[in-house]
Parts: sequence; structure tokens; C-alpha cells
Amino acid sequence: MADLVNQDSGSYDKAGVDRTGEILQAFLGEHGIDCERVPVSEYGDAFRATVPGRTEGRPIVLIGHRDTVFPSVRPPVAPSASRPCARSVRAWRT
Repeated sequence: MADLVNQDSGSYDKAGVDRTGEILQAFLGEHGIDCERVPVSEYGDAFRATVPGRTEGRPIVLIGHRDTVFPSVRPPVAPSASRPCARSVRAWRT
């Protein structure tokens, strides 16, 4: 979770948004969930994960976004450790 929270990924920062997808893809893979990368040329690539389960009934689709208000610039706009979400993640881990 900390790697994801600390990854800057401004809306127009394809590399940063792609990196957040790679972090999520690795996490899902570690938990036995297949995740396919769908290339998108201008913005961040899309990722499609499939969780095996029942074949009856209607499927569930979860959709989200991976961009943040902070672009990947060096030095960072604000150190990621000082951001509210980073503080709450640290608190959650303790």
C-alpha cells in the first residue's frame, strides 16, 4: 500500500499512472489474480483483472482511477511522507 500511496501519478503523467498500474498488477499477481495490461497511447494504460468464481449470475465490475493531484516531478511538489494519506497508511500499519 505504501508504494502505491507514494507513487505520484498526475492525470497527464502517463509514466506515473502506468507505474501505479504496475504496482497494483504485482499485488494482484501475488494474490493469484490474473491481471491484463491494455495499452493506451496517450494516458495511463488500463488494467483488467479477473477473479475466478461462479459462472452463474451477473458479473461484478469494479472501476477506478489511478491518477493523483501530484505529477511525477523532481523534487516532488510535496514529500509523499507528509501527505495525509501517507500518514493514515502509517497509522493503519501500526
